Amino acid sequence: MKKIFYIIYNEVNLNIKEKIDMCQAIRDYGKENLNKGKSIGRNEGIIQTLIRQLKSKLGYLSKDTLTTIQSCTQEQLDSLTVHIFDIDSEKDILHYLQ
Repeated sequence: MKKIFYIIYNEVNLNIKEKIDMCQAIRDYGKENLNKGKSIGRNEGIIQTLIRQLKSKLGYLSKDTLTTIQSCTQEQLDSLTVHIFDIDSEKDILHYLQ
């Protein structure tokens, strides 16, 4: 009788632990995706701001340049941001993206 009780007790504890672990896994997954979404949103904001600033400074940006800026890595965005005051042409933009 004690053996059966022990088996049932262990199975119930295992099920409870699995449910708790599953809840934690769902929370962790949600946090991870939220952080990814925030990062993507931040980059999109940086890209849009840089485009507005560059259009204001240069007056016009070609579709190719816009596409290039929109597909930049974080390092390239940082480079454009740091050198924004040194940019006087689309050629300069491409130079700082290399």
